[in-house]
Amino acid sequence: DDIVQLNHRLAILFAFAIPVVALFAVVAGSAVAARGLRPLVTLASVAAEIEAHDLSRRLAIPPRDDELGRLCATFDRMLDRLEAAFARQRRFTGDASHELRAPLSVIRAEADLALRRSRTPQEYERALRSITAQADYLEAVTRDLLAAARAEASESPVTVVDLAGVARDAAALLVLKFEKARG
Repeated sequence: DDIVQLNHRLAILFAFAIPVVALFAVVAGSAVAARGLRPLVTLASVAAEIEAHDLSRRLAIPPRDDELGRLCATFDRMLDRLEAAFARQRRFTGDASHELRAPLSVIRAEADLALRRSRTPQEYERALRSITAQADYLEAVTRDLLAAARAEASESPVTVVDLAGVARDAAALLVLKFEKARG
């Protein structure tokens, strides 16, 4: 009789104690997990704020010698590489547009001048030669820019430049401009 009564009391005690202990375990586990995941939440919010136009921001999470510290350091190094790549791309785009703008302006000016009024066949021929020379120069610049982009993509440290060809192109351009000024 005492054993049955003890079993009944223990059953009632366990019926109330087990849910309370389980609730306490859930609350305590959630608190521990939230505290452990707080650096990851901070990491995610900072990473979300970093945008393509401002890659200079870093995570700035205090250095740690654990998985999270290594993750933050790796993420910061990745941002360094991305920032450098974007800077190279902006520099390349600026260089390309600058190199292409000058010959296009000369071609446009020569064509406009030739069409402004009737010319002699020699004047038309000179204008067409100038346009052809600028088109050749544009082609060479485009080829060089493409080679530079490929070399930069493969990070080749050696760049071969035909200085004689560059000098010839520059001299030909100067001769054309001199003839144009004289004529």
